[in-house]
Amino acid sequence: MELNDSLLLVVDYQERLMPVIHDHAQVLNRAIRMVDAFNIFEAPVLVTEQYPKGLGSTVQELSDHFTKDTKIIEKTRFSALCDELMVDDAFLSRNHVVLIGVETHVCVYQTVQDLIKEGYQVSVVYDAVSSRFEMDRACGFEAIKALGARVVTSEMIIYELMGDATHPKFKDILKIVK
Repeated sequence: MELNDSLLLVVDYQERLMPVIHDHAQVLNRAIRMVDAFNIFEAPVLVTEQYPKGLGSTVQELSDHFTKDTKIIEKTRFSALCDELMVDDAFLSRNHVVLIGVETHVCVYQTVQDLIKEGYQVSVVYDAVSSRFEMDRACGFEAIKALGARVVTSEMIIYELMGDATHPKFKDILKIVK
């Protein structure tokens, strides 16, 4: 997977949902790590919010790490592949989607399903994805693997995209993974 062909898709880390997510503090910590890494890499970060009138906005702990270039898309579909995302220039110009979000077995799973149907390569970040219940998370990841998506950890995908210790952003990345 090449960095210049990758984007980060951040799915539904919202105010009314995150407090009930299994292991939510760790999951949020890893989501922040991923957003920070993509910001350091100057790679696109796209964010979705599922029905924000009911579930609230993206939690502030995460949105504080967004830049002026971070695009936030409201949706009602469970899959993040809504009309607004499907016409986004950053989305259309990349073939590899690094996916983080909640819940594993609903919005993340359906997003993976649609991305693969559209021909995208998908890497789902295991330590930045969860559900309310561990059983749903486990079942969701089994289904995601069966679809053909790669399951990776945050550190694994960050180092894979960087590729080499001579990468110009290596020292900046070290600060967020150590």
